[in-house]
Amino acid sequence: MTHWTGASLYDSHARVIQGIDIAVLLWHSRYEMRRALAITLAVPALLYSGAAFLWGWFDAFMQCDEICRADSPDWRYTSGAWQWYALGGLGASALAAGILFFRSVVRRRPWHAVAFLVLGAIAVVVGLAGFTVNPGSDQDLNFELPFFIVSAAAFVSGLAASFLAARPARRTADARAAVSDTDRRQEEDSVE
Repeated sequence: MTHWTGASLYDSHARVIQGIDIAVLLWHSRYEMRRALAITLAVPALLYSGAAFLWGWFDAFMQCDEICRADSPDWRYTSGAWQWYALGGLGASALAAGILFFRSVVRRRPWHAVAFLVLGAIAVVVGLAGFTVNPGSDQDLNFELPFFIVSAAAFVSGLAASFLAARPARRTADARAAVSDTDRRQEEDSVE
């Protein structure tokens, strides 16, 4: 019968713990945590593109609703005017750019992500600046400060996600050899 004392049990656990080297796991987890943060930061831009799609879809199908007049030269009062469908197309292109942006962040392609983010932003700006109208109404859209804050936050969040999604730099064989030479010289200096 083996009798374990507190000291011998502690010594056996200490030897096991000393034998585990988790440096490689920590390096890997740092980049995986960075990737998770990038994906999290990409979600607001994706949701914003979804909202742009819903607004464009609503404009395309609601059109001028009850204020339509057949004799009006203004597109806002004309059912079936191409501008209504352009708003729907811009909303759809914003959503497509948002999905491709999110996919690029997940796949760690930062420059593709930035390109799709900018394309989506252009679709939103053209839709809002070029065709400012409340569907079913003859009133122009009035943008308040919170709208601009949310828009800027979604864009900045997307930019941060794009750059956090970059792959970690890989060391070339020359760089690894240079590090090895430096480590060897430091060991030689410490021995002397």
